[in-house]
Amino acid sequence: MKLPLFGLAIFLILGIFTATLDKYLPMEYTNNTSFPNRPVTTVVPMGAGGGLDTTARAFSRTVDQLNVIDFPVLVQNRPGGGQAVGLADYVTRFSKDDHRIFMTALPLTINYLREEGSSPFSYKDLTPIAQINADYSILAVNKESEITSLDELIIEMQDNPEDISIGGGSSPGSQDHLNVMMVALDQDIPESDVRYVSFDGSGEAMTSLLGNNIDVISTHLSGASQYIRSGDIRVLGISADKRVEGEFSHLPTYEEQGIDVVYNLYRGVFASDDVPKYQLEYWDNFFGNVILSDEWQEELDRNAWQPGYKDSKEFQVFLEEQEVIIKDILEELDMLRGDLE
Repeated sequence: MKLPLFGLAIFLILGIFTATLDKYLPMEYTNNTSFPNRPVTTVVPMGAGGGLDTTARAFSRTVDQLNVIDFPVLVQNRPGGGQAVGLADYVTRFSKDDHRIFMTALPLTINYLREEGSSPFSYKDLTPIAQINADYSILAVNKESEITSLDELIIEMQDNPEDISIGGGSSPGSQDHLNVMMVALDQDIPESDVRYVSFDGSGEAMTSLLGNNIDVISTHLSGASQYIRSGDIRVLGISADKRVEGEFSHLPTYEEQGIDVVYNLYRGVFASDDVPKYQLEYWDNFFGNVILSDEWQEELDRNAWQPGYKDSKEFQVFLEEQEVIIKDILEELDMLRGDLE
């Protein structure tokens, strides 16, 4: 039987639409719209405008562009306590809402392990869904600095430790401080010889560096990208396992300069600890397709983020490995929670 021309057109359109939908949803969901059946909320344990919030909103924007689900992905900020407040809220209040997911980063691991300001919750109280991008720590100096390489910085820290001040946007035992200390300890520089200056955020630390009030900054690549582009700062090293892709591929890694330090400032998404298997399968497929899209790659380029996608199983393994690294450095610094020693 021949289809009328109009009917044939409708048939072809429906076929294309179904094939596109199948690309983003597991087979069992193709004809089942029961999940999700309302807007999805990403809980972000930081205030608006920060790196984590920017990531969540970029992801939401990408989902809208791809039009892969019938409902928006919203962002809810729950700041406080270096992410601890938002995490506690999610675990104790929101985790039973299967339309809420939780986006966090490296402080999830640090806050659970360190003695001061520790959180009672860790990634083990959640279900990892996906790592959606990567960022890396850097050590950088003002463009006017006489220090031109990481090797020169190490020599100065060894020979004249009192003359080198290193600033970061987090407190001792946190992300920026650990970046400095892992490099120092790898080079047998005693903790007591490191002059670390803690600022209230990376912005303040960068202002101090540009004003020549500190000698070195410990921060993350994406946050410093505009100053690298402008030539206002000189990056001495980056904590990636290999040179990053794109416009910052000229930045040397710690490892290629003889320093055995790799430090991944992941950003990832989690669900509750008892998420049903069918929902985890849905999220695995959903995030995989969104993160591997051209639209998300544009967000990576725009924000100086690095590709770093890991599915739920890969992300779980990564978190276990990361916990060992952070635990070891905190223990060496005598900052590990007493009940974990």
